[in-house]
Amino acid sequence: MNDPLEYMCMECGISHYVEPGAGLEEEVAEDGTRFLRHTVCSVCGGPLALRGRAEDEPSYRLKT
Repeated sequence: MNDPLEYMCMECGISHYVEPGAGLEEEVAEDGTRFLRHTVCSVCGGPLALRGRAEDEPSYRLKT
């Protein structure tokens, strides 16, 4: 499967979709969150954190 990966801006919350193998580097924070290195949100300039594959149900959505 080559579904795009969803990265969410930690400042404004907008999702950005990146193709796997696009040559982007990741770094891991102390809490285990994976961030894109040298790539920021095109809207506000905030850091982008990995949320998962674009087709997967996001883990940050609340169930009602």
